Amino acid sequence: MTEAAKEARRAYHREWQRKNPHKVAIYKKRYWEKKVRFYEERKLEKQ
Repeated sequence: MTEAAKEARRAYHREWQRKNPHKVAIYKKRYWEKKVRFYEERKLEKQ
């Protein structure tokens, strides 16, 4: 992927995030909940 294509992709993503803050919040919440579950499972496996 060329640098120009990467920058265009980043610009589109920034614009999408700006227009959809509610979706960004949902995705972030889901990401962190998934991380917590993963680390809790790992913690239980070590015991």
